[in-house]
Amino acid sequence: MSFFDDTKNAGLLLWIAGIIMIVAGILAIIAPFILDECKDWEMLKKVGFAVIGVGSLVAAIVYFKLGKDIKDGSYSKFQVISAFIAAVAYASLISGIIGGIGYFIAQMWAEGAISIVVGVIIWVILTWANKKINDGKDTLGDKIIWIVLVVIFLLGFIGGILGVFGVNIITAIASLVEGILYLVLLVYVINVRDQFGI
Repeated sequence: MSFFDDTKNAGLLLWIAGIIMIVAGILAIIAPFILDECKDWEMLKKVGFAVIGVGSLVAAIVYFKLGKDIKDGSYSKFQVISAFIAAVAYASLISGIIGGIGYFIAQMWAEGAISIVVGVIIWVILTWANKKINDGKDTLGDKIIWIVLVVIFLLGFIGGILGVFGVNIITAIASLVEGILYLVLLVYVINVRDQFGI
């Protein structure tokens, strides 16, 4: 069985990405209290940005859990794609709302409103798209969603590879894992195009 045929590999990559994101989330929580560039911030701003970090941490746990479920379970390629869309939807909603609260605490009202609105919009769109591709009907909407997924996964792969040339080794490793994950998802979505009516 090749690397791309075993969906557990996608789970492993997502699991690793989740671990890296969890570490980044924890660092984002403590950063406002320890970084020199934050030492002159008012306490409300420090707490607000720490709360934003909590949103990132919770979103990371969503990805970590999905990666573990796929790694330890028995998912088809289509199910991996569907579960990934659902995870991104929930992670966007959670990080958007918690991030918005963090901005509000930091008294950054416009940023807080934008964070919440964007998070909710992404959640609504992705939840609708996920239900659409799972309704058993081949429509124009399914074909459009397939095209959009191909573009997103391709851009994710390219972005991940370009990120390998980042400023530090942690960023490079995270970008490499992300790039390979998006490549796997790209291969999957192309392999199951018939389930999108293509």
